Amino acid sequence: MQKKSFSWFMRFLIPAGFLLFLNACGLQSARYPAPLSQPAKTAAATTGYQIAPLILAVLLLIAAIAAAWYFYTKGDLKKWIDEGLAMIRSKLDQSRFKNQKRRTEAEQLELMKELGRQAWQARVSDPSYAETYQELEACQADEGPMEDVVKAVQLELAKARDARNRLTGAFNQKVNDLQTQLNQMNESVNRLKSEQQAAAESLQKADERKRSLENEARSCESSIAKLQGSDQPDRDSQIASLNNNIATLGKTIYALGDQIAGLNSQTLKLSNDQGPYLTQIDNLKAQINQYTNEHKDALLPLDQQVSNLETNLKTRQTELAAIREKMAPIIESLGPKVEAARPDCAALQDLYQKLDVKKEQLSSATQGFELANSRIASGDKEGLRNFYLALGAALVLTALIVLLLVIAF
Repeated sequence: MQKKSFSWFMRFLIPAGFLLFLNACGLQSARYPAPLSQPAKTAAATTGYQIAPLILAVLLLIAAIAAAWYFYTKGDLKKWIDEGLAMIRSKLDQSRFKNQKRRTEAEQLELMKELGRQAWQARVSDPSYAETYQELEACQADEGPMEDVVKAVQLELAKARDARNRLTGAFNQKVNDLQTQLNQMNESVNRLKSEQQAAAESLQKADERKRSLENEARSCESSIAKLQGSDQPDRDSQIASLNNNIATLGKTIYALGDQIAGLNSQTLKLSNDQGPYLTQIDNLKAQINQYTNEHKDALLPLDQQVSNLETNLKTRQTELAAIREKMAPIIESLGPKVEAARPDCAALQDLYQKLDVKKEQLSSATQGFELANSRIASGDKEGLRNFYLALGAALVLTALIVLLLVIAF
């Protein structure tokens, strides 16, 4: 009966709305035959187009209210809404309990794995899982010796690295000492070279000055020779003056000669003083090269030993990891068996309590999930369908009314 009534409503509402729309659009028709001017025609047409959507919107709203009141007075509308809201609540409960159940199961699984690990760590055995425990003991029999091998290889590797570090440290100390001496020798040589360069520059300047004065003295002598053959009245005074210049120049040239000789001696001495330092520098460089080569030769067997030990350690660690990887799932599988047997152990009591709490939470979530499923399965399918149809019709009518109002205004 409800299905029939709702179908009747839809068949009536849609054609009625369409006819009302056509009727509203036909306001400007033959019943207004009086001729109108072009502006009046345009204004009338515009007014008609604005009033038609408004009238249609009002009529749709009245029809929707009438239909809602009709089904409300019959009790169908309330029943549909109650059924729809109940179904929505059931769906939400189903999703909530499903997530809670999934989360609790994951937490329970982790607690089971932790129970297995702690039971094995505390060596808690029980006849109910004796086979699994014996399998773990067999793996433990392989793990223990392999751990000892790994520790022994690690110790040997640490010793080899320590020996290499000590050898390198002694080499670095020795080379640093030689390098310090070498730096001191280089500083001394650089200082002597600097002094030699300064002496050489002074020698060059003194030599240039001496040659210049000698040229000047020869010029004076040439002038005297010219004056002696002339009949100038002051010839004697000029000759005397030139002789005085020559005497002064001679003294300066003599002094420059002594200075040049001293500078030559100083330059030679500075050059000779560099010899021992240069020899010492060559010796120090040779020692550094010798120690470097000896250090490289000494490192070869140690480096080879370290490389071999590192390879051996990596292999042993891989083997140990494989044993532990094999044991890990067995230890985790021990958890449910320990939980079923519940051997008395103080170290496991806390996990027992947590597992009991998780069992209660899982049972509650499972009951809630099944109850929600049963409500969904036992719901009124026809009433739920009518709820969704009514909701869809209400949304469509609301959208249509809003659209018509927008067109009208």
